[in-house]
Amino acid sequence: MRHLISVIFSLIVLGIVVWNAQQVSALRRDVRLLNAQVTALQAAKSGKSAASSSPIAKAQKHIDLAKKYAMKGDFKRADAELNKGLSMLESAGRDSTQPYVDGLNKVERALTETRGVIDKLWKNVDSSQGKGKGG
Repeated sequence: MRHLISVIFSLIVLGIVVWNAQQVSALRRDVRLLNAQVTALQAAKSGKSAASSSPIAKAQKHIDLAKKYAMKGDFKRADAELNKGLSMLESAGRDSTQPYVDGLNKVERALTETRGVIDKLWKNVDSSQGKGKGG
C-alpha cells in the first residue's frame, strides 16, 4: 500500500513538474514576443529621425522643391526635381516592404498634386504666350 501511495505521489509531482515546464516555456515565448513588440515600437518612435533619410522622405523633399520651383516659374528645375523624386519613388517601390506602403501612398498623392500644379501653370504660360502672339 505504501508503495502504491508513493508511486501515485511521484506521478502527481511529475505531472506538476511537466505542467510547470510547459508554463515556463509559454512565458518565455510571451516575453520574446513582448520584447519584439517593444523593440518595434521603439524603432517606430525613433524612426522619425531615420525616416528623414529614407528614400520616400528624400523623394518627398524633391517633390516639394519641384512644386516650389514651379510656383516661381522655374519649370526646368521643377521638372528636374520632379524626375528625381519620381526615380526615388520607383526605387523605393522596387524595395517595397509593408512600412513603406503608407509613405509611398502619401508621396504619390503629393506627386499627383504637384503634377496638377505644373500642368495648370503650363496652361497659364501657354495661354499668356498665345495672347502675346495674337495681339
